[in-house]
Amino acid sequence: MTMKIKLAILLLLLIAGGKLRGCAQTISPVIAECGLKCSGEFKVRNNSVKPTIVLLDLFSFKVVDGKRQELPLDSKTKVIVDQTSVRVSPQGEHTFTYRIFCDDEPCMTVIRAGFAAGRTNQGVQVMLRLPHVVYSCKSQKGCRNRALGLK
Repeated sequence: MTMKIKLAILLLLLIAGGKLRGCAQTISPVIAECGLKCSGEFKVRNNSVKPTIVLLDLFSFKVVDGKRQELPLDSKTKVIVDQTSVRVSPQGEHTFTYRIFCDDEPCMTVIRAGFAAGRTNQGVQVMLRLPHVVYSCKSQKGCRNRALGLK
């Protein structure tokens, strides 16, 4: 291959890679461990060139046969979030804060951020949903492993 063709291919790969990275939405951190009464935060980032709406959903979950099953928020779990929806500007980010109060351990909670991603040709709203998972135990260290039955 000539040097011009190699440079052209490299340029196309860089352009395509930039477009893919520019469309992704992110959440950070994905996992948190804390006590039975805790507060925390996570950030959502809109890497696209258009503003987006982010909506939060709250769930409890359990793991059965290695698969997560989302359940309605446990009655022994109380979650307070500072906001349940926000508009995030292009290339912008937003920090959500929360407090979780659990009666029993392990307490496994999912705060799921839903990003409005557009509509189908039939008009159905499409959402990208990214989880922030919180494991709450009396002793914070190793809580996730204990909650999942790992060593």
